[in-house]
Amino acid sequence: MTIDTFIDNIITKLAAMRNMTIVKQTKVVNDFNITNDLSLTSVLSDKLSTRIIADSSINVDGGNEILQDFIKEFQSEDFKKSVFTGIGTGVCLILIVTNGEMYSTRIVPNGKFAINKNVGSKIYSLVAEGGEYIDDKGPVS
Repeated sequence: MTIDTFIDNIITKLAAMRNMTIVKQTKVVNDFNITNDLSLTSVLSDKLSTRIIADSSINVDGGNEILQDFIKEFQSEDFKKSVFTGIGTGVCLILIVTNGEMYSTRIVPNGKFAINKNVGSKIYSLVAEGGEYIDDKGPVS
């Protein structure tokens, strides 16, 4: 039994216990049987994030078309990556950067930032690790 089959069986049994149905999606994945360094956390994070976002949606009320476009782009490109990072590291910070005309996101994994001041779930001050991050959108300072 491969690790993918094992994880699928566990997820399917958990869903059955909750009277839920799993809808299989075709996805091209690496063959984990030939991987030398296998991170179980990474595999589980990928599987869970795929299942979590399968039926998820993000809606914005109002007529801000730039924000609507941003949400569509975020959902198609960065939503899974942020859920994957959050599950894999315990938490992640999604920074939304704007110049008033364009929006962009940066996903900062756990251990790369510290919250200085918060009240409940509202964050008033935080520090992110300095330097330059390179992601699929280019360098970020």
